[in-house]
Amino acid sequence: MREDKPDSRPDPTGKYREPDKDQGKEPNKDKGHTERISKILAERVRAFAFDGLAPGRRGTTNLYLDHDPLPAGSTIGPKPESYTVDRHSWLVFADHHPRTAFGHNCSYYLHDARTGELYRRIAAQFPPYPHRDIHQLQRFHEPVPPIRSLPLPRRPWPGFEVPMQVSSGGAPAGKRYAILFAGQCDRFHANDLELSYRALLDVFGFDPANVIVLLHNGTKTGTPFLDDDGVTLRQWPGKWPDNNKGFRMQLTGSGTREAFNTALTNLHLTANDLLFIHTAGHGDSTFRGQCMRLRPDGSDLYFSDQMQNDLVTQLGGTCRSLLVFMNQCYSGGFSTAIKAVGTAKSTQTFFAAACAADDWAHATDDENWSEFALNWYEAEMQHHIDPAPYMPGTDDDGDGKVEASEAYDYCVFMNSVSKGFDSPVLTRVPDPDLSGNSSADEIVLA
Repeated sequence: MREDKPDSRPDPTGKYREPDKDQGKEPNKDKGHTERISKILAERVRAFAFDGLAPGRRGTTNLYLDHDPLPAGSTIGPKPESYTVDRHSWLVFADHHPRTAFGHNCSYYLHDARTGELYRRIAAQFPPYPHRDIHQLQRFHEPVPPIRSLPLPRRPWPGFEVPMQVSSGGAPAGKRYAILFAGQCDRFHANDLELSYRALLDVFGFDPANVIVLLHNGTKTGTPFLDDDGVTLRQWPGKWPDNNKGFRMQLTGSGTREAFNTALTNLHLTANDLLFIHTAGHGDSTFRGQCMRLRPDGSDLYFSDQMQNDLVTQLGGTCRSLLVFMNQCYSGGFSTAIKAVGTAKSTQTFFAAACAADDWAHATDDENWSEFALNWYEAEMQHHIDPAPYMPGTDDDGDGKVEASEAYDYCVFMNSVSKGFDSPVLTRVPDPDLSGNSSADEIVLA
C-alpha cells in the first residue's frame, strides 16, 4: 500500500463555515456511541474529495463516503495491505476503475474529522474493508455506472436474536429439489452439508421430502459425527436461531455412486423445476482425470465423466435451472462434465467449484467449515453462520434475492481480501454474451 501526500487545499466550494459545536467531534466514549457526520460537514468532505481528484479522473472515478467516523487507531484495508489511521477522520473511498472486478486501483481519502479537509490519500488495490470500524459507504459521485454494485459493509448483526427471513425472491414456478452428496469426508464436510440442509429448509423453504442427503456410510454415527474420543457424538458448531446443536439433516443413504444414481432415477423433473447439487468430501486427480473419493481406501473413485454420464442417462426429465456447487479438492475438473449435463438436461446451468482442476479446496482456520461453502451460504442467506465483525452486502442489485452470480462473486471477493488459498471456478450454460452475462447468473434458491 502506498501513501500519496496531497497539498493542503482550500475549501473548493468557497463556502467554508466554522463547524457547528458538535460537528466532527470525537466519539462520545462515555455514552458508548459515535456521532455521524453532519449534513454541512458531509458537503465539505465531498467537495474536498472531488477537488482532490486529478482533473483527468473526475470523469472516470466514483466516490463513496462513510457517514460514520473512523477513530484514531482504526485499521483499514485487508491484510497485508492495511493502513492505521492516526487521527479521528472521515473516510472517502475512490474507485478508479468502477467497471472492473474487485482487485484494482483505488484510493482511500482521509479527511480531518473537524474541518473535513483532505489530509491523506492512500493508493490501494481493494476496498477499505474488512474492518469493524467501516460502516456503510454511500456513493456520491458516479460518472461511470459500475458493472455491479460494490458489496458494501453493513453494520454487524447483533447475533441471532434477529431471525433469518425466508428469501423474498418469490416462489418458483416449479418444484425445487436438492441432492447433498459426500463419500469420504471429514467433520467440516459434514458441517457444510448440515449448513446446506438447514439453509434449504429454514431459509429457502424447500420441502424436506425433496432434499436428498447421501453422506458417508448413511448414518449419523460414523466418524464425521464423532468427537476426538471416537465414541461421543459431537455437536454442530454453527450458530442458528433455534439453538439446536444436533445434526438435523435426515440421511437418505450413503455417499456412494449407487445411492447417487438411485436418487437420480427417483427424480422426475419438469420444465420449470430447479435442481441443486452440493458435493463435498475429498477429491483426487489421477491420470484418468478428476474424481470424488467415496471410500477412505480409494477403492471407489467417482470420476467426472462418470458423473456426467449418470446425470444425463439416469436423471429423469429436464429442468429449467441446474445449480451445481462443488467443494471437494480438484472440483474445477468437473466443469466440462457439468456443462455437458446442463446442455442436455436444463435450460440454464450454473456451476461453481471451490478450486481449479489442479488445486485443493481449503478449510477455515478452526477446521469447522470449508471456506468456500461457508462463504457461499453466508452470501445466499445474507447472514453469518460463523460470527465475524462485519458482512459485506451480497444482494448487489438490490432486488431482494441473492442470485448465483452474486453468491459466487462474494466467495471470490472474500477469498481475495482474506488472502485465501482457494481458486474458485465458474461455468455457465448458456455461455455468457459479449457483456459477460448469462441467464444462468440469475438462478436463485428461493
